[in-house]
Amino acid sequence: MVTSRSLLVIALLGSACATDSSDPDEIVVDEAEPGDDVGKADSFPIKFTVIAADVSLQRLEAAGIALITNPKQWSRGMGTTPPVDVDFTTEWVVFFGTGLQATDGFSAEITGLFEVRCTRQQIAARQCPTYANFGALQIDTRATVPGAGCVAALQRTTPHVVVKFTVPQQRPFSARWKADVRTSECASM
Repeated sequence: MVTSRSLLVIALLGSACATDSSDPDEIVVDEAEPGDDVGKADSFPIKFTVIAADVSLQRLEAAGIALITNPKQWSRGMGTTPPVDVDFTTEWVVFFGTGLQATDGFSAEITGLFEVRCTRQQIAARQCPTYANFGALQIDTRATVPGAGCVAALQRTTPHVVVKFTVPQQRPFSARWKADVRTSECASM
């Protein structure tokens, strides 16, 4: 039986944001493999703020994640004018969405943002994941789907979240996305 959770997982796994290799500021976000962790790398939490931002319907309907480092990337990826409350000279943005859903009861959130760094000794001893050798961002997300016993209204929704954060002092070279999908527990009727 295909469930809403299965469909969401498939949509999230297959959702790579279009990249423009001509943009030197672009950092592609790769999905972490199951069981992936930072090993012995140093991991530092980054404070972030949820912001209200205008995002095109086309982008909202597509599930996925995007790390946006400049206004041009925002316009191209989100299909709208960049938010005025983001200073792209000192701040970056992460967008995460579950895509178009047929009912309510779905949600999208960013649960953590981390700077991952390795020392030269950790790299030499191979105690560090290769993606973090030159610095990386780790973006943790959670998508929640309604469980079998949940009453959900038949209305199209596009759960998403946009956050901004201060650019790390040492610019990361890669980004890793750790996706968590949870099912809401609702009482059966």
